[in-house]
Amino acid sequence: MKKIIYTALLIIVYLYISTGLAADKLPITNYHYYRVSNGLSAAVSATGGINLTNASFSNTSFYNPALLAFRDKSTISTTFRIYKDNSSILNQQGLPVNESFQWHKDSISSLGLESEEVAFNYFSMANINFEHQSENGFQNYLDYYLDCYRVSYASKSGSLAFGFNTSFLMGRAVYLRQQIIEDEKIVEAFIDDKAKGYSVDFGAVIKSDNVSYGLYIPNLISKIYWRDSKNNSLCRRLKAGIQVGSDDSFISSSISRKFRFRADNTYHIGLQQSIHVGAIRGGYYKIPIRIGAYSTESLWNYKELNYGIGTAFQQGYFTIDVSVNTVDSHWEDYHITLSISVGM
Repeated sequence: MKKIIYTALLIIVYLYISTGLAADKLPITNYHYYRVSNGLSAAVSATGGINLTNASFSNTSFYNPALLAFRDKSTISTTFRIYKDNSSILNQQGLPVNESFQWHKDSISSLGLESEEVAFNYFSMANINFEHQSENGFQNYLDYYLDCYRVSYASKSGSLAFGFNTSFLMGRAVYLRQQIIEDEKIVEAFIDDKAKGYSVDFGAVIKSDNVSYGLYIPNLISKIYWRDSKNNSLCRRLKAGIQVGSDDSFISSSISRKFRFRADNTYHIGLQQSIHVGAIRGGYYKIPIRIGAYSTESLWNYKELNYGIGTAFQQGYFTIDVSVNTVDSHWEDYHITLSISVGM
Protein backbone atom coordinates (compact mmCIF):
# COMPACT_ATOMS: atom_id res chain seq x y z
CA MET A 1 0.00 0.00 0.00
CA LYS A 2 2.72 2.50 1.01
CA LYS A 3 4.82 1.44 -1.99
CA ILE A 4 1.97 2.33 -4.40
CA ILE A 5 1.50 5.76 -2.78
CA TYR A 6 5.23 6.60 -2.79
CA THR A 7 5.66 5.49 -6.40
CA ALA A 8 2.71 7.58 -7.57
CA LEU A 9 3.95 10.69 -5.75
CA LEU A 10 7.50 10.33 -7.12
CA ILE A 11 6.20 10.04 -10.69
CA ILE A 12 4.05 13.14 -10.27
CA VAL A 13 6.86 15.27 -8.80
CA TYR A 14 9.36 14.18 -11.45
CA LEU A 15 7.06 14.87 -14.40
CA TYR A 16 5.88 18.18 -12.96
CA ILE A 17 9.42 19.52 -12.47
CA SER A 18 10.74 18.25 -15.79
CA THR A 19 7.93 19.89 -17.75
CA GLY A 20 7.87 23.33 -16.11
CA LEU A 21 5.09 25.85 -15.73
CA ALA A 22 4.47 27.12 -19.25
CA ALA A 23 1.43 29.38 -19.58
CA ASP A 24 -1.37 29.04 -22.12
CA LYS A 25 -0.76 31.31 -25.10
CA LEU A 26 -1.75 31.42 -28.76
CA PRO A 27 -3.89 30.25 -30.36
CA ILE A 28 -6.04 29.35 -27.33
CA THR A 29 -5.73 31.06 -23.95
CA ASN A 30 -6.79 29.16 -20.85
CA TYR A 31 -9.19 26.90 -22.71
CA HIS A 32 -10.95 24.38 -20.46
CA TYR A 33 -10.99 21.13 -22.49
CA TYR A 34 -12.99 19.28 -19.84
CA ARG A 35 -16.09 21.47 -19.89
CA VAL A 36 -19.48 19.70 -19.62
CA SER A 37 -20.37 20.28 -23.28
CA ASN A 38 -17.21 18.42 -24.31
CA GLY A 39 -17.95 15.41 -22.10
CA LEU A 40 -17.76 11.89 -23.49
CA SER A 41 -20.51 10.27 -21.40
CA ALA A 42 -24.19 11.12 -21.59
CA ALA A 43 -24.65 9.64 -18.12
CA VAL A 44 -22.08 12.05 -16.68
CA SER A 45 -23.46 15.04 -18.61
CA ALA A 46 -26.89 14.37 -17.10
CA THR A 47 -25.57 14.11 -13.54
CA GLY A 48 -23.60 17.33 -13.25
CA GLY A 49 -20.80 16.91 -15.78
CA ILE A 50 -18.07 15.43 -13.58
CA ASN A 51 -17.56 11.76 -12.72
CA LEU A 52 -14.84 11.17 -10.14
CA THR A 53 -16.38 8.23 -8.29
CA ASN A 54 -18.70 6.07 -10.45
CA ALA A 55 -17.03 3.14 -12.24
CA SER A 56 -20.23 1.91 -13.91
CA PHE A 57 -20.48 4.80 -16.41
CA SER A 58 -18.85 4.69 -19.83
CA ASN A 59 -15.68 6.64 -20.68
CA THR A 60 -14.56 6.61 -17.04
CA SER A 61 -10.90 7.26 -17.92
CA PHE A 62 -11.85 10.64 -19.44
CA TYR A 63 -13.17 11.80 -16.05
CA ASN A 64 -10.89 9.87 -13.68
CA PRO A 65 -8.52 7.08 -14.81
CA ALA A 66 -8.42 5.59 -11.29
CA LEU A 67 -12.01 4.35 -11.81
CA LEU A 68 -10.70 1.72 -14.23
CA ALA A 69 -9.49 -0.28 -11.25
CA PHE A 70 -13.10 -0.77 -10.11
CA ARG A 71 -14.65 -1.77 -13.43
CA ASP A 72 -16.18 -5.25 -13.58
CA LYS A 73 -16.51 -5.58 -17.38
CA SER A 74 -14.96 -4.38 -20.62
CA THR A 75 -16.81 -2.02 -22.96
CA ILE A 76 -16.46 -0.50 -26.39
CA SER A 77 -18.17 2.89 -26.56
CA THR A 78 -18.71 5.89 -28.79
CA THR A 79 -20.29 9.31 -28.24
CA PHE A 80 -22.26 11.60 -30.55
CA ARG A 81 -23.16 15.23 -29.78
CA ILE A 82 -25.87 17.44 -31.25
CA TYR A 83 -25.93 21.19 -30.59
CA LYS A 84 -28.75 23.68 -30.84
CA ASP A 85 -27.88 27.29 -30.06
CA ASN A 86 -29.11 30.61 -31.31
CA SER A 87 -25.79 32.38 -30.94
CA SER A 88 -22.17 31.64 -30.19
CA ILE A 89 -22.26 32.01 -26.44
CA LEU A 90 -19.75 29.44 -25.18
CA ASN A 91 -17.15 32.13 -24.57
CA GLN A 92 -16.12 31.87 -20.91
CA GLN A 93 -12.73 30.29 -21.59
CA GLY A 94 -10.25 33.14 -21.24
CA LEU A 95 -11.07 34.56 -24.67
CA PRO A 96 -11.74 38.30 -25.19
CA VAL A 97 -15.10 39.61 -24.00
CA ASN A 98 -17.90 39.46 -26.59
CA GLU A 99 -15.98 36.89 -28.58
CA SER A 100 -18.10 34.84 -30.96
CA PHE A 101 -17.27 31.28 -29.94
CA GLN A 102 -19.02 28.06 -30.87
CA TRP A 103 -18.56 24.34 -31.31
CA HIS A 104 -18.83 22.76 -34.71
CA LYS A 105 -22.16 20.98 -34.94
CA ASP A 106 -23.19 17.35 -34.66
CA SER A 107 -20.05 15.25 -34.43
CA ILE A 108 -18.82 11.89 -33.20
CA SER A 109 -16.51 12.85 -30.37
CA SER A 110 -15.00 9.60 -29.09
CA LEU A 111 -14.28 5.93 -29.68
CA GLY A 112 -12.74 3.78 -26.98
CA LEU A 113 -12.12 0.42 -25.35
CA GLU A 114 -12.10 0.22 -21.56
CA SER A 115 -11.40 -2.81 -19.38
CA GLU A 116 -10.33 -3.39 -15.81
CA GLU A 117 -7.14 -1.38 -15.25
CA VAL A 118 -6.46 -0.46 -18.92
CA ALA A 119 -8.21 1.72 -21.54
CA PHE A 120 -7.50 2.94 -25.07
CA ASN A 121 -9.41 5.98 -26.35
CA TYR A 122 -9.60 8.45 -29.20
CA PHE A 123 -11.58 11.64 -28.65
CA SER A 124 -11.86 15.21 -29.86
CA MET A 125 -10.60 17.59 -27.18
CA ALA A 126 -11.62 20.65 -29.18
CA ASN A 127 -13.39 21.37 -32.44
CA ILE A 128 -14.30 25.03 -32.34
CA ASN A 129 -14.59 28.19 -34.37
CA PHE A 130 -14.74 31.83 -33.33
CA GLU A 131 -14.74 35.27 -34.92
CA HIS A 132 -14.32 38.62 -33.21
CA GLN A 133 -14.04 42.26 -34.21
CA SER A 134 -13.10 44.61 -31.40
CA GLU A 135 -13.89 48.30 -31.08
CA ASN A 136 -10.30 49.29 -31.93
CA GLY A 137 -10.62 47.72 -35.37
CA PHE A 138 -8.95 44.36 -34.85
CA GLN A 139 -10.63 41.33 -36.38
CA ASN A 140 -9.81 37.76 -35.39
CA TYR A 141 -10.79 34.40 -36.84
CA LEU A 142 -9.88 30.96 -35.58
CA ASP A 143 -10.79 27.45 -36.70
CA TYR A 144 -9.21 25.00 -34.26
CA TYR A 145 -9.25 21.30 -33.51
CA LEU A 146 -7.26 19.11 -31.16
CA ASP A 147 -7.46 15.30 -31.24
CA CYS A 148 -6.32 13.01 -28.44
CA TYR A 149 -5.07 9.40 -28.58
CA ARG A 150 -4.89 8.08 -25.03
CA VAL A 151 -3.70 5.08 -23.03
CA SER A 152 -4.94 4.80 -19.43
CA TYR A 153 -3.83 2.61 -16.55
CA ALA A 154 -5.09 2.12 -12.99
CA SER A 155 -4.10 0.05 -9.99
CA LYS A 156 -5.76 -0.47 -6.63
CA SER A 157 -5.01 -1.72 -3.17
CA GLY A 158 -8.16 -2.44 -1.21
CA SER A 159 -10.47 0.56 -1.42
CA LEU A 160 -7.77 2.95 -2.75
CA ALA A 161 -6.88 3.28 -6.44
CA PHE A 162 -4.56 5.46 -8.54
CA GLY A 163 -4.69 6.02 -12.27
CA PHE A 164 -2.83 7.80 -15.08
CA ASN A 165 -3.76 8.97 -18.57
CA THR A 166 -0.96 9.36 -21.11
CA SER A 167 -2.13 11.19 -24.22
CA PHE A 168 -0.67 12.01 -27.63
CA LEU A 169 -2.18 15.18 -29.13
CA MET A 170 -2.52 16.33 -32.74
CA GLY A 171 -4.08 19.64 -33.73
CA ARG A 172 -4.46 22.35 -36.32
CA ALA A 173 -5.33 26.04 -36.07
CA VAL A 174 -6.17 28.29 -38.99
CA TYR A 175 -6.45 31.88 -37.84
CA LEU A 176 -6.62 35.35 -39.35
CA ARG A 177 -5.54 38.64 -37.81
CA GLN A 178 -6.48 41.99 -39.30
CA GLN A 179 -6.29 45.64 -38.39
CA ILE A 180 -8.56 48.31 -39.85
CA ILE A 181 -7.00 51.78 -40.21
CA GLU A 182 -9.06 54.67 -41.59
CA ASP A 183 -11.61 52.35 -43.21
CA GLU A 184 -8.85 50.50 -45.06
CA LYS A 185 -8.41 46.86 -44.14
CA ILE A 186 -4.83 45.72 -43.67
CA VAL A 187 -4.25 41.97 -43.32
CA GLU A 188 -1.58 41.32 -40.73
CA ALA A 189 -1.45 37.53 -40.80
CA PHE A 190 -3.26 34.44 -42.04
CA ILE A 191 -1.69 31.38 -40.48
CA ASP A 192 -2.25 27.65 -40.93
CA ASP A 193 -0.56 26.16 -37.90
CA LYS A 194 -0.19 22.49 -36.96
CA ALA A 195 0.74 21.00 -33.62
CA LYS A 196 1.77 17.84 -31.81
CA GLY A 197 1.93 17.35 -28.08
CA TYR A 198 1.40 15.21 -25.02
CA SER A 199 -0.31 15.32 -21.66
CA VAL A 200 -0.38 13.28 -18.46
CA ASP A 201 -3.36 13.16 -16.07
CA PHE A 202 -3.51 11.81 -12.54
CA GLY A 203 -6.50 10.46 -10.63
CA ALA A 204 -7.27 8.79 -7.31
CA VAL A 205 -10.34 7.15 -5.77
CA ILE A 206 -11.26 5.92 -2.30
CA LYS A 207 -14.32 3.74 -2.78
CA SER A 208 -16.56 2.00 -0.26
CA ASP A 209 -20.06 0.54 -0.42
CA ASN A 210 -21.87 3.78 0.42
CA VAL A 211 -19.39 6.67 0.20
CA SER A 212 -16.70 7.33 -2.40
CA TYR A 213 -14.16 10.14 -2.80
CA GLY A 214 -12.43 11.12 -6.04
CA LEU A 215 -9.58 13.37 -7.12
CA TYR A 216 -8.52 14.18 -10.68
CA ILE A 217 -5.88 16.51 -12.15
CA PRO A 218 -6.20 16.72 -15.95
CA ASN A 219 -3.18 18.01 -17.88
CA LEU A 220 -0.96 17.77 -14.83
CA ILE A 221 1.91 17.77 -17.28
CA SER A 222 1.35 18.85 -20.85
CA LYS A 223 3.01 20.51 -23.81
CA ILE A 224 1.87 21.39 -27.33
CA TYR A 225 4.54 22.09 -29.96
CA TRP A 226 3.25 24.45 -32.65
CA ARG A 227 5.01 24.85 -35.97
CA ASP A 228 4.40 28.61 -36.41
CA SER A 229 3.36 29.89 -32.99
CA LYS A 230 4.58 29.68 -29.41
CA ASN A 231 4.57 26.33 -27.67
CA ASN A 232 2.23 26.17 -24.70
CA SER A 233 0.68 23.95 -22.06
CA LEU A 234 -2.95 22.98 -21.60
CA CYS A 235 -5.14 24.36 -18.85
CA ARG A 236 -4.43 22.48 -15.61
CA ARG A 237 -7.29 21.96 -13.14
CA LEU A 238 -7.94 20.28 -9.81
CA LYS A 239 -11.18 18.32 -9.42
CA ALA A 240 -12.47 16.78 -6.20
CA GLY A 241 -15.79 15.17 -5.36
CA ILE A 242 -17.85 12.82 -3.21
CA GLN A 243 -20.56 10.28 -4.00
CA VAL A 244 -23.07 8.94 -1.48
CA GLY A 245 -24.93 5.75 -2.37
CA SER A 246 -24.32 2.88 -4.76
CA ASP A 247 -23.33 3.22 -8.41
CA ASP A 248 -26.97 2.53 -9.37
CA SER A 249 -28.59 5.14 -7.10
CA PHE A 250 -26.54 8.01 -5.71
CA ILE A 251 -26.09 11.72 -5.15
CA SER A 252 -22.75 13.32 -5.96
CA SER A 253 -21.13 16.72 -5.60
CA SER A 254 -17.87 18.02 -7.08
CA ILE A 255 -15.78 21.11 -7.58
CA SER A 256 -13.38 21.98 -10.41
CA ARG A 257 -10.75 24.67 -9.98
CA LYS A 258 -7.91 26.09 -12.06
CA PHE A 259 -4.36 25.99 -10.72
CA ARG A 260 -4.18 29.72 -9.97
CA PHE A 261 -4.30 31.98 -6.94
CA ARG A 262 -7.47 33.68 -8.19
CA ALA A 263 -8.87 30.71 -10.05
CA ASP A 264 -12.34 30.29 -11.41
CA ASN A 265 -14.37 27.46 -9.91
CA THR A 266 -17.23 25.35 -11.23
CA TYR A 267 -19.60 23.54 -8.90
CA HIS A 268 -21.40 20.33 -9.85
CA ILE A 269 -24.16 18.24 -8.33
CA GLY A 270 -25.89 15.14 -9.70
CA LEU A 271 -28.49 12.54 -8.78
CA GLN A 272 -29.36 9.14 -10.21
CA GLN A 273 -32.26 6.94 -9.10
CA SER A 274 -32.71 3.55 -10.74
CA ILE A 275 -36.33 2.46 -11.17
CA HIS A 276 -37.20 -1.22 -11.47
CA VAL A 277 -39.60 -1.80 -14.36
CA GLY A 278 -40.03 -5.56 -13.94
CA ALA A 279 -39.33 -8.55 -16.11
CA ILE A 280 -39.13 -8.13 -19.89
CA ARG A 281 -38.43 -11.18 -22.06
CA GLY A 282 -37.02 -13.09 -19.16
CA GLY A 283 -34.78 -10.29 -17.89
CA TYR A 284 -35.21 -7.94 -14.95
CA TYR A 285 -34.74 -4.33 -16.05
CA LYS A 286 -33.90 -1.05 -14.37
CA ILE A 287 -34.17 2.42 -15.90
CA PRO A 288 -32.01 5.18 -14.40
CA ILE A 289 -33.46 8.67 -13.96
CA ARG A 290 -30.67 11.26 -13.97
CA ILE A 291 -30.69 14.95 -13.14
CA GLY A 292 -27.86 17.37 -12.46
CA ALA A 293 -26.65 20.95 -12.48
CA TYR A 294 -23.43 22.92 -12.55
CA SER A 295 -22.47 26.55 -12.26
CA THR A 296 -19.54 28.94 -12.09
CA GLU A 297 -21.39 30.61 -9.23
CA SER A 298 -22.74 29.02 -6.04
CA LEU A 299 -25.20 26.18 -6.61
CA TRP A 300 -27.97 27.97 -4.69
CA ASN A 301 -27.87 30.82 -7.22
CA TYR A 302 -30.44 29.12 -9.45
CA LYS A 303 -30.33 31.85 -12.11
CA GLU A 304 -26.77 30.85 -13.02
CA LEU A 305 -27.32 27.08 -13.07
CA ASN A 306 -26.93 24.93 -16.15
CA TYR A 307 -29.17 21.87 -16.00
CA GLY A 308 -29.00 18.33 -17.29
CA ILE A 309 -31.46 15.44 -17.52
CA GLY A 310 -31.05 11.96 -18.94
CA THR A 311 -31.70 8.24 -18.87
CA ALA A 312 -30.47 4.97 -20.36
CA PHE A 313 -31.83 1.99 -22.28
CA GLN A 314 -30.21 -1.44 -22.15
CA GLN A 315 -30.83 -4.48 -24.31
CA GLY A 316 -28.51 -7.43 -23.89
CA TYR A 317 -24.93 -6.23 -24.24
CA PHE A 318 -25.95 -2.86 -25.69
CA THR A 319 -26.52 0.28 -23.62
CA ILE A 320 -27.64 3.67 -24.93
CA ASP A 321 -27.28 6.70 -22.65
CA VAL A 322 -28.82 10.04 -23.57
CA SER A 323 -28.71 13.46 -21.92
CA VAL A 324 -29.94 16.97 -22.63
CA ASN A 325 -28.04 19.93 -21.16
CA THR A 326 -28.84 23.62 -21.17
CA VAL A 327 -26.38 26.20 -22.41
CA ASP A 328 -26.04 29.59 -20.70
CA SER A 329 -28.63 28.75 -18.03
CA HIS A 330 -31.72 28.45 -20.22
CA TRP A 331 -33.40 25.81 -22.42
CA GLU A 332 -33.45 27.87 -25.62
CA ASP A 333 -29.91 26.69 -26.30
CA TYR A 334 -28.93 23.13 -25.47
CA HIS A 335 -26.81 20.17 -26.49
CA ILE A 336 -27.72 16.50 -26.67
CA THR A 337 -25.18 13.80 -25.87
CA LEU A 338 -25.72 10.23 -27.03
CA SER A 339 -23.41 7.45 -25.79
CA ILE A 340 -23.51 3.89 -27.12
CA SER A 341 -21.55 1.14 -25.37
CA VAL A 342 -21.20 -2.60 -25.93
CA GLY A 343 -20.25 -4.77 -22.96
CA MET A 344 -17.97 -7.78 -23.27
